[in-house]
Amino acid sequence: MNKLIKFFYCGKLDLDFENAIDVIKLLIAVDEFGLPTLAEHIQEFFVNNQLKNINTARLGRVINTQYAVSCWVEWGPLFGFWCGISHDLMMHPDGTWSSKPNSYPDINIPRNFEIDDYEVFKVVKITD
Repeated sequence: MNKLIKFFYCGKLDLDFENAIDVIKLLIAVDEFGLPTLAEHIQEFFVNNQLKNINTARLGRVINTQYAVSCWVEWGPLFGFWCGISHDLMMHPDGTWSSKPNSYPDINIPRNFEIDDYEVFKVVKITD
C-alpha cells in the first residue's frame, strides 16, 4: 500500500518486489481504487520481468496434453490424470488440495496442502 501512496503523491511506482504476494496485494489495491490502466502496466511489467527467471523456476510441463486441465461441478481445477489417489494437482470440494504426479513431472509439491487463493491462466502466443 505504501508503494501506491507514493505513486499518488510522486507519480512514480516502485515495482521492485521481493515476492509475488506483494504484487497481488498491490494489484488488489489498484483495483479497489479503480485504476485498470495502472493494473495492466503492473501485470505487464511483472510478467515481462519474471520471464527472465524462467530457467530457475520449478516448472512441470504436461506430459500428456489430453489430461492437462479439466474441472468437475463443485470441484476446483484438476490438473493431470486421475490415478486412483489424486490428479497431478487438484482442489477438492472442501477447498483442500492434493497432488500425485502422473501426467506432469514430479516437482515436489506436497501430497496434501491448503492455499489461500488460486488462479488458472491460459497462456497464448499473440502474433501480429
